[in-house]
Amino acid sequence: MTATAEDATHPTEAVGSGPVARDPVGRSSTAELTLIVSRRAHLNALRHLAEDLRAEEPGLRLFCFCPDDLIDDVVRAVGSEVAVSRLPRGPLLDLRRRLHTLLFNLLADRDFSPFFRRRVDSTVQSGKATSHILRMGRRLTPKLDGPRLNRLLTNVLSAFSWRRTFPTSRVVALTMPIAPHLLCTRRHDIVSVLDGWDHPTKVPIGYRTRVVASWNTDLGDDWRRRQGCDEVIGAYPYRFAYLLEHRSNHAPFRPLPGVRVRVLYAMATFPSRSTLHQRRHEEEIEAVKQLHAWIRTQVESFEVKPHPIGETGHLDRLAATCSGLIVHAYEESGAATYDLDDDYNLDRIRTLEAADVVVGIWTTFLLDAAVAGKAVAVLDLPADSPLTALSTAQHGPHVHHLRRRVSAVIHLGAQGPRFASGAGIDDWLTEAVASGERVAVWVVPPAEPRLLARQLLAMADR
Repeated sequence: MTATAEDATHPTEAVGSGPVARDPVGRSSTAELTLIVSRRAHLNALRHLAEDLRAEEPGLRLFCFCPDDLIDDVVRAVGSEVAVSRLPRGPLLDLRRRLHTLLFNLLADRDFSPFFRRRVDSTVQSGKATSHILRMGRRLTPKLDGPRLNRLLTNVLSAFSWRRTFPTSRVVALTMPIAPHLLCTRRHDIVSVLDGWDHPTKVPIGYRTRVVASWNTDLGDDWRRRQGCDEVIGAYPYRFAYLLEHRSNHAPFRPLPGVRVRVLYAMATFPSRSTLHQRRHEEEIEAVKQLHAWIRTQVESFEVKPHPIGETGHLDRLAATCSGLIVHAYEESGAATYDLDDDYNLDRIRTLEAADVVVGIWTTFLLDAAVAGKAVAVLDLPADSPLTALSTAQHGPHVHHLRRRVSAVIHLGAQGPRFASGAGIDDWLTEAVASGERVAVWVVPPAEPRLLARQLLAMADR
């Protein structure tokens, strides 16, 4: 098959370190597939998906497109036999990008989610010259939910797409892609692979996908309802594969009579220049102080895992204030993103090995803990809680999937912390173990790890 790409001088020319686009010796397959990777957080899923695809069909020809700054990382993740290229660009594609941004900002329903509402409000109230025009435009245009918006964007931008943007007709995109305008075309059959549990309900995806590959039925239903698609297929949650490999060599946690447990609190917030986010962070620090003062005499240790995006040292004052509280190591970058690479995976494994029970509000790390075989509990802020900014955030549209499976709860209201229903710590630990098991089954349903690879190969160009 001849590869083409709009306005790309060499659309299948692979760049990066080492040889690329080389077929395996003895290649017998004619299958071809394109993968789109947008973020460093995709590296876990990308590496495992590429391995499974090539294991199922050794002669498969894979094309992988990513931003310029990810090329070397992607080449290391998938190996030299995959053709790795930068995302296509050019005048026509830039026109599509600008049109996509305009229509998205004018037509997207700000009530898609609380997160998206804040993002829209920030855009139209930014004080820039275009913000007033955008604010007026939003008053005059209809507002579309996710499925209608994604369909309209694809239909409109398809008029500016006269040939393929990528080498193959089947394109597999890990969510959330940073260049959705490239996927708004009827020239390609788009398959979206779910990489985060909040992706179906956080923001409109910005393109119409025919198939979504989801970890489980709940998230697939969320996507169908909130983003729109024709079909939902099963997918192995590759971002947790490192924990499944680790868990096979470690028994799940079980409390022993008379033996105190190690509790780890996983931060969901980090310092921010946003007034609301900073207030939530300060309230979560206050919640941790109260939890530590209340529970420290009932457990072996109480430790805190910083959010990976937080700057180094931002919890040092908390550690100095609370005697005996241990703050785990900060991530080196403290940047707006972080790598889900082997080193980061190893850090998370070490963090989990030092804990028996993991407590949090809405952090994804609770899913990691459950998959690793740890007991899991949630912090709940009832209506009388003075921590109002934090309280409203605990009801995110995706968080209910976690909370309905976790019966081990610590309520933190006006009267301070208490176990749910007046239970003691032994009953709470029993509930935490059962909660971790339920969450683990929800995240990783009993499915064949290579199921997604086989389904994608059935759709591949031949």
